[in-house]
Amino acid sequence: MNCALSLPLVKMLVFDDYGLIRPVREAVDSYRHAGMLHCDAIGEDMEVLLRVPRIAEAGRWWNLTGAGLDSAAAAFGFASAAREGLVCKVLQRGPAPRWEQAVVGQHFACYRLESVGEVTLRLDFTFKLDRKGFLKVFWPEETGRQPAEVPWSLHHKAYQLNLQADTVPELAPHFVFNQWLRRGLLIRGDEPEHVCLPVGDANNIFKWTIEDVLLTLTTLQGSD
Repeated sequence: MNCALSLPLVKMLVFDDYGLIRPVREAVDSYRHAGMLHCDAIGEDMEVLLRVPRIAEAGRWWNLTGAGLDSAAAAFGFASAAREGLVCKVLQRGPAPRWEQAVVGQHFACYRLESVGEVTLRLDFTFKLDRKGFLKVFWPEETGRQPAEVPWSLHHKAYQLNLQADTVPELAPHFVFNQWLRRGLLIRGDEPEHVCLPVGDANNIFKWTIEDVLLTLTTLQGSD
């Protein structure tokens, strides 16, 4: 929640299992009591859900009670706690954490921008931001190169990391995120050299592409 509320474009937050898991309620309600969120109930009626044995057992496990669930409505004074989830409008952000907390721990795949008639992409390396102020770079296995660690610091205004990349010439000295913190460019001078996106996103694109290829081949074989 802290990371989400540090992003200026986030307007709504949706919480699953609000009615089932006490730690979720406690976290959300701390923001509601502070007047930072206005929430409406969504999802299934908890009274109905708790008739399902495995859901009731999950609730007991999460709440560490061993004897059924407490009444969220009675405990917190919110009638909406009788429902499974909440959808909340952000009313105010309050003292937000530094934005980099939303990207620390993310693993990014970086593709070199090349011009061959048109701009094409080539995977060069991946990197992960750690909490100790280092960007750890990973190379393709066929290169035989060991991972490298590069110190980074924050730009004082933009969503930008400044990299001390003297020992890793492949890295441009500046990494600039887009406003959603889901994409970024490695920039040298005024020229972008790499576009980077979360590894999970890149893997999904690859999976979709392979599925499309297989479907096309199946179609062609069927036409033969």
